[in-house]
Amino acid sequence: VLLAEKLLVDSGNNDPVLWAYVLDKKRWFSYELELWDENDAACNEMVRRLSQVSLWAYLPEHEVIRSSLRAAYHLLGGVKLDVTGEEREQALKEGLGLLKQAFALTAGSAEDESVNEPFYDTYLRLLMALSQYDKSYHEPLEPLLETVREFNWRHFIYPDDVTQPMG
Repeated sequence: VLLAEKLLVDSGNNDPVLWAYVLDKKRWFSYELELWDENDAACNEMVRRLSQVSLWAYLPEHEVIRSSLRAAYHLLGGVKLDVTGEEREQALKEGLGLLKQAFALTAGSAEDESVNEPFYDTYLRLLMALSQYDKSYHEPLEPLLETVREFNWRHFIYPDDVTQPMG
């Protein structure tokens, strides 16, 4: 992954699809290896490089960009839950804004609205934390909880190829 990134940098290649693939792999590896600073840097680089790309719903190659951006916004927003002290309220607001950006990425032609389901957990946790500072953040919680209750969690947790043999 690091070599692929170096090749893109050295060649001056600005293809957002290639950058999405490379940076998303870097994000994934750094997360799995618990290299939190590198993960944060990969997510910020993804947002910097990819957030200005005009994404078209009918272009399948743009799905990797949308997916990468969703993951980056989610991780960057979720990190704000760990902030303590006087900066906490502002950090939580920033985190909520990042999650809203993830939700704002329209699903592509080969995606459905379930692509956002993994992000509701962090979104709800941010709203609950912010409601301690401002009760207006509590209002959207119940409708969102109803939305989450309606998800097909079995499908979310187990892909179809696993659930078919289970009957």
